[in-house]
Amino acid sequence: MKIKNGSNFILLFFVIFILGLVSISAASICQYASSASATSQNLLGSLANYSVGAPNAPSVGQCSGWSGYGYTWSPSNWNVKANLTLNYTTPVYAQNLTIFGDYDVCWNRIFLANTQTNQKAQVFNGFQNSCIYTQQLNSSFLANQVIIETCGWAWSSTDAVQLCGET
Repeated sequence: MKIKNGSNFILLFFVIFILGLVSISAASICQYASSASATSQNLLGSLANYSVGAPNAPSVGQCSGWSGYGYTWSPSNWNVKANLTLNYTTPVYAQNLTIFGDYDVCWNRIFLANTQTNQKAQVFNGFQNSCIYTQQLNSSFLANQVIIETCGWAWSSTDAVQLCGET
């Protein structure tokens, strides 16, 4: 069977198109929050905005000494259950997140959210008091927001939250 020139062109175009699709791959990125808000914050100088960006608190990861005002977020008091909501520039299929605590941390629940679709997925429920905590995720949820909830009996001073995944 002989293929005509026009058919060869279509076949060649189809092969190039398929190869182009195969070569498109997702990029893995890790990012820190670009903005934040909270249901409670210490107005003396432990505002939600201090959890934006890379960790910068002098005592981050130690949890035995507080870095002081101007470095981390914490609720208005140690006995307040509060949510810290962190927003990320690039939505990712989340593979893991790392919370960088500064002092007296206890997280109760962690959620991923997608502000475009208004979907939310709970990824942790329990009590976690590691000063630097990494939560592995299954990469099935497209997220551009992380919400962490304090236990309600600790300061949970939080310096940063890194979200990693594929675009």
